[in-house]
Amino acid sequence: MEDFASKQVTENLDEPPNSRLFIVTCRSMSEDVIRDTFAVFGDIQAVWVVKDKQTKESKGVSYVKFAKSSQAGLAMEEMHGKVVIEGTKPIKVFIAQSRSSGRHRDVEDEELTRIFVMIPKTLTEDDLKEIV
Repeated sequence: MEDFASKQVTENLDEPPNSRLFIVTCRSMSEDVIRDTFAVFGDIQAVWVVKDKQTKESKGVSYVKFAKSSQAGLAMEEMHGKVVIEGTKPIKVFIAQSRSSGRHRDVEDEELTRIFVMIPKTLTEDDLKEIV
């Protein structure tokens, strides 16, 4: 029965629209900490911590699926820029883009794209600017 419920949530990631959050965290933040932190904002249907396929360690990116869009919106407003674990950087919280969407939503007539890229720690900002 648990597999059916999990499959059902996965198939309905964007129902209702804007009910799924994309969260940038520290790599040490566990699924339980994320769930406990965001549970105060409403009914959490699922939490996914994105992990490296080889090492199985967190990549510092997670998703939280709420039952209602209003719960996700409140959680985003309240938690964006907050420090959850003392001594770590503030988390970043966004409404996750629809999985079925072929293009990004327009924000004030300006199309925005956020790209996350894994780079070596030795690469400086100037090196990156030269490459791009």
